[in-house]
Amino acid sequence: MGRTRVLIAEDVSLWRDGLCAYLAGQEDLELLGVTESVAETKRKAAESVPDVVVVDMAMERVSGPVLAQELVNDHGNVRVVMLTMCEDEQCVKNILEIGVMGLVLKRSQGAELVKAIRAAAQGELYVDPDLRPQVLCEFATQRAGRETLESLDPQERELCRLLALGYTNAESSKLLNVPVRKVETLRSRVMSKIGAGTRAELVSFALSAGLL
Repeated sequence: MGRTRVLIAEDVSLWRDGLCAYLAGQEDLELLGVTESVAETKRKAAESVPDVVVVDMAMERVSGPVLAQELVNDHGNVRVVMLTMCEDEQCVKNILEIGVMGLVLKRSQGAELVKAIRAAAQGELYVDPDLRPQVLCEFATQRAGRETLESLDPQERELCRLLALGYTNAESSKLLNVPVRKVETLRSRVMSKIGAGTRAELVSFALSAGLL
């Protein structure tokens, strides 16, 4: 299996240099370069076809969430990992609902970013351990409730059911008749909406919500 191709969107030199130095030391990751604008990132993504794009939410000249949203919408072959300093519940929820595959605190060790990149490359959602309580807290009291279930559209409900039954992303894409990358984006949104950080929590939700 080849190395995971990574592009970094970061316009602050201090963070940019640190990220590049750390990722360059990972044998299974191939660093394609660094971009500093929406247009440059989208062009580079189209030209170099990265597996994962790391986006800093707090870029000085670009809105990180806007860039992430455009990558998710316009480049279905790209998975996005977001770096953030925000630990507010609503902020975390808003970022995950964009459809990013990873969310890592900038104060965390570089190892967390590497874990997020590797997970995203496999189509798995990764949330920084220090953010998981924030993700779960908002939904904890309503996980089994009708309100949470109703937040899922029909396609998201069916995907939730399939994943809870043990179907893979590839198998689910065939059953739903959508591309695998679309399944990955939907999966990220489902996990965010129901407050699940693991497959076990997704299964628990599906059971309590009557999807199984």
